Amino acid sequence: MLPHVDIARASKKISVGSYWGNPNVKGGVDKKSASMSRNRYGFDYYVFSLEWTSSRLIWKINGVPVCSSTEGVPHVPMYININSTLYQDADGTVLPAEMEVDWVRCYQPV
Repeated sequence: MLPHVDIARASKKISVGSYWGNPNVKGGVDKKSASMSRNRYGFDYYVFSLEWTSSRLIWKINGVPVCSSTEGVPHVPMYININSTLYQDADGTVLPAEMEVDWVRCYQPV
């Protein structure tokens, strides 16, 4: 579903990004994304955040900017979706899998 923003997506790496429709590119989807080592950010507690203004998206980990973009900034209401997936075949060695979310906060600056 477009537009789509990942605040933190865990697979073989931890990635952040924005995806939006663009009929001028192959597949009709354009994106701005970045990825970080899963070994660094995948096995402890971190605060992943997104600062979303009308002109810029800034992704942060523990308050430190890791990626920013002025492209593909959504200007429509969006849903928050929290999910967990397996990034490799489920052969019994990766199960059970879990994801812990301590809190989610959304606010609009005044």
